[in-house]
Amino acid sequence: MSENTQVTGTVEKLLPLEEFASGFKKQVLVVNTGGKYPQMIPVEFAKEKIDMLDGLVENQEVTVSINLRGKEYNGKYYASIQGWKLEKGAVNASAAEEVDDIPW
Repeated sequence: MSENTQVTGTVEKLLPLEEFASGFKKQVLVVNTGGKYPQMIPVEFAKEKIDMLDGLVENQEVTVSINLRGKEYNGKYYASIQGWKLEKGAVNASAAEEVDDIPW
């Protein structure tokens, strides 16, 4: 897989940090791709990569370099998206205003 795979958009949500009994930690950043058909892409950051998420706010522009991972467990297949690099941009105030204008 190419190391140039990226997701670009704005921060939709930063989910709470998850800590497991084994000591493993992860946190999920949800990126809104925007456009006519926006997608909400959950990107996992693990271990020391979690520190990259410090200071992020909703509607902030980001570009995340990702690795797609897959595994088999008991005959079922699972996929995950793991972030390994994060470029932070400006906070998009107009995106926040657009959400407030939705009548529902």
